[in-house]
Amino acid sequence: MDKIQQGENPSNYNPTLKKRIEILEKHLMGLEFRRREIDYMISLAEEKLILYQELTK
Repeated sequence: MDKIQQGENPSNYNPTLKKRIEILEKHLMGLEFRRREIDYMISLAEEKLILYQELTK
């Protein structure tokens, strides 16, 4: 990226950049999946907390 930012032609790095894009897209998909799992677990914990608080009233 530094060389491209310094003015080198990006087409010289297309295969490398395409591979990096592919790797980052897969990584991002995994992170988004984990985020959904964590959001679900947070939601369940919040629901339990509300239930337990209601039971102590």
